[in-house]
Parts: sequence; C-alpha cells; structure tokens
Amino acid sequence: MYARTEFGWAPTTTGYFLSYMGFMRLLTLLVVLPLGIKLLRRRPIPSPSRPRPTSSSDADVDMVAAEKQWDAEARWLKIVADSHFDLVLARLSLGIDALGFLLFLVAPLLGAPRASSAHTAVFLVAVLVQSLGSGSSPAIQSLALAHSTPRDAGRLFASLSVVQALAAQVVSPVLFTAVFSRTVGRFDEGIFALALALSVASFTALSSVRLRRVHVAAPGAR
Repeated sequence: MYARTEFGWAPTTTGYFLSYMGFMRLLTLLVVLPLGIKLLRRRPIPSPSRPRPTSSSDADVDMVAAEKQWDAEARWLKIVADSHFDLVLARLSLGIDALGFLLFLVAPLLGAPRASSAHTAVFLVAVLVQSLGSGSSPAIQSLALAHSTPRDAGRLFASLSVVQALAAQVVSPVLFTAVFSRTVGRFDEGIFALALALSVASFTALSSVRLRRVHVAAPGAR
C-alpha cells in the first residue's frame, strides 16, 4: 500500500517488489545467517575442567554414575554457551531490524525529492538491511527451547505459534492499516515509525534478559 501510494507502482511492479523482499529473507536465512554463525562462533564450547572418568565395565557402579554426571554437566555447559550466543544473535538481529525500519523512515530525506529514483534506491536498500534481521525469531525460539524441559517443549512451540499467528494475521494487519489510513497524505512513513518503535521496544525487553555465566578453568590452571 505504501509503495503504490508513494511510488505509483502498478500491481506487477508491486509483485516484483514482494518477490524481492521474500528472496532477501530467504537468502538471509539460508546463506547469510548460517555463514555468519559459523564465522562468529569460534569460541570453544566449555567443558568440565576435570577429565571424563571412564569405567572398565558396567559393574563399576560408582564410575558409571561419575560418567553420567560428567556428561550431564557437559550438556549443561553447552546449553549455557549456546544460550549466550543465541541471546547475542537475537539482540543483534533486532538491532539490524530496527536499523532497516529507520532507513524506511528517513528514505524520503536521503533520497530527495520524494518518489525519485534515489528515494526508490534507498527504499530497496532498506529492505535488504531489514531482511538481515530475520534471525531474531529463530534465535529467540532456540533460546526458549534451551531453557524448557523436553516435556514442555511441545507446549512452548504451540504457544509461540499461537502468539505469532495472532500477531502476524490479526493484530498487525489491523494496527498498521489503521495507522496508514490515518497518516497517508500527511506522514506516509508513519507505519515505519510504528514498526521502529516496536522493534526498539522488543530490543529493550530482550536486553533485560540475563543468563547465568559459567567460568571453567582451563586444563592445568589453578
């Protein structure tokens, strides 16, 4: 609606734009995000400072119990490390998401005159930047799953699915359409101001999340 009002795009051009936006998100989730995670996640996963005990037979009950305790502690340390990475990734993605909406908001100023080719170029770049923030939802879901029990995992994803469906299919269309209908012709970028405010609120809420930190001594350290 904004693009058709602002740029006078025909339905065919709008379709190309929606395809471009979907392709950018797909490229981010399938290529950019996995490569970024691989490059950024170079720190080794912490493990218990003591060596893993090994039992010669299942008859050694104490050694078998020590093995299970070591494995459980190693899994817990991995969950803690993964959670910290997921939290950083979610915050970074939300920050990039907010930057994209900020570009949408100031695109007319950067690409004056309004609806010029420069304005269109900034608008398309804003789509590219905003698509790079697509990793927030997977990171938040991974973080939530890591801190839920296997018994509650199904309930967790069902609840998240219901919330996302209500937000994307009920609340958002009504809210943004109402804002656009009241600001069109006076402040067409009002929908992007609202989206930016919501992104900043989400980033602020996620910044208040605190996770336990674990410090494991290096082998041989005292």
